[in-house]
Amino acid sequence: MVDFDFPYKKENMLEVLSQLRRGNDIVVGKRTKKYFQQLPLKRRFISKLFSLLNRLFLQLPLCDTQSGLKGFNTHARSIFLQTTIDRFLIDTEFLLRAHRTSLSIRIIEIELNPHIEFSNFNIQVVKTELQNFRKLMRLNKELPTESYYIKREAKQEPEPLIA
Repeated sequence: MVDFDFPYKKENMLEVLSQLRRGNDIVVGKRTKKYFQQLPLKRRFISKLFSLLNRLFLQLPLCDTQSGLKGFNTHARSIFLQTTIDRFLIDTEFLLRAHRTSLSIRIIEIELNPHIEFSNFNIQVVKTELQNFRKLMRLNKELPTESYYIKREAKQEPEPLIA
């Protein structure tokens, strides 16, 4: 999964593919401090707000679920297809569901391409996503609890699935 405007450096996308080929089930981009400095103030605030909500209410080891760069193989595809949110928090739902399985998740740092322009969004988007977050809190209580782990040494297994 990648944001429609492909704002990430090519090297980051190649690293996602490399990590999938090494056997990781899911590869997630983590935005760096430099990345956040490039975000408009409103987006930075909203990103930090949702990261805080993730940490407080979902207990996700990876709080920054909105990086917009993720890759996954066919095992993780079945988890992704279970998602019900079709807006911004689809990433969070996917990672919450993956968090409750034995799928491996590799986290990589990502950077923005220079000269990326961010679109503006209105308060209604934030309201909708707060409603979606409430759905995620309910889902968090309903899902069985297996452990999330970050794979250190990956085995060769399923082919990467580019979504």
